[in-house]
Amino acid sequence: MYSDPRGNFPILTMIVVGTVIGGEFGFGFNVAGQLINNGWNFNEVDWGSSINSTIVGAALGFSMAMGVGFLGPLIAGTSGASGIAALSAFGISGAVSFGAGALGYASEEWFNGRTPDFGRAMMHGGFVAIEGMINFGVGGIIGSMGNIGTKGPNPFRSLEWWGKFTFGLMYAQPSKITIDLIRNNI
Repeated sequence: MYSDPRGNFPILTMIVVGTVIGGEFGFGFNVAGQLINNGWNFNEVDWGSSINSTIVGAALGFSMAMGVGFLGPLIAGTSGASGIAALSAFGISGAVSFGAGALGYASEEWFNGRTPDFGRAMMHGGFVAIEGMINFGVGGIIGSMGNIGTKGPNPFRSLEWWGKFTFGLMYAQPSKITIDLIRNNI
């Protein structure tokens, strides 16, 4: 369960860290995948696609962190956890994911010299919103276990934190891959 008795690791910091790490993973996986597929030629990297993946990855990291911070304590039965707060966080993470999906698509199109299509932007946003909802739920499960936040000012040194982070990636990634395959083939 998430707790922070000393106030060294507030939920806002966790959300910022989750967002930044999500963006870094989105960018890193996209660029690495392109380089592997094109024989490590940096001149053939589609940077528009990388920008899209960074924006979407940041939103998905945000959604997972919101789930950890707001749904996790509710699942764990922590006193003070509010269903209204968790429901609000769910709505916010869904809206952020939708907006990031539409913005990511539009940014990729603009960066590559194409005019974005409104319908495709909405479709992309909808699929990313579904991915964000899944990440929120996985984050809630992660946040309901253990005692992250009680380890002092730097919980990132904790094996528990890295285990939870790996767990989140492992269980959220298959659904993301499946949704991306569907979206890319429509």
